[in-house]
Amino acid sequence: ISDDDLTKVVTKVFDMRPLAIIRHLGLDKPVYRATSNYGHFGRKGFSWERTDKTDEILQAVKEYQF
Repeated sequence: ISDDDLTKVVTKVFDMRPLAIIRHLGLDKPVYRATSNYGHFGRKGFSWERTDKTDEILQAVKEYQF
C-alpha cells in the first residue's frame, strides 16, 4: 500500500498524541538500566516490541478500499 494509505491506517489504529504514546508504551516507567545494554530494539520485554495491535492494523487495512 502507498505511504499515504499506510499513514491513514496507522493514525486510525494508534493515538499519536504524546500522552497517549507515553501511556501505551509505559514510558512513564523508566527502564533505563535495562535499555542501556545491548540496545533498545529487538529484545523481549520492552513495551515497544509488542505486536498487540496487529489484528487492528489488519482490520483497518481491510476496511480501506485501496
